[in-house]
Amino acid sequence: MNLESSLRRGARRLRPWTGLVLGPLAWLALQQTLGTLIYRACDQGGPPLGPALGVVASLTCAVGAAVSAHRLAASGRARFVGQVSAGVASLLAFACILLTLSAVLVPSCAR
Repeated sequence: MNLESSLRRGARRLRPWTGLVLGPLAWLALQQTLGTLIYRACDQGGPPLGPALGVVASLTCAVGAAVSAHRLAASGRARFVGQVSAGVASLLAFACILLTLSAVLVPSCAR
């Protein structure tokens, strides 16, 4: 067994966990970034920067969910972890969408 096949096998085993890692990280980064922008420079928390960050975070969550759901044909623990990861990433993508909507609808300096 060479190094390349060993790395591929390791990457395949980590795939179901992707949504469980990327989803919370993207949501946390969006939450902290928007909060810091509104606190430090309230005029920059709204459009176009706030919604752009929200779209990036939502897409990151969606990619994590898609990668986790890719292994749902597996059985046992990999399938369960893939389902949970895809669900968590999808839920956090929805949270990112709501944060993005708040950055668009609520005037940034009025918060």
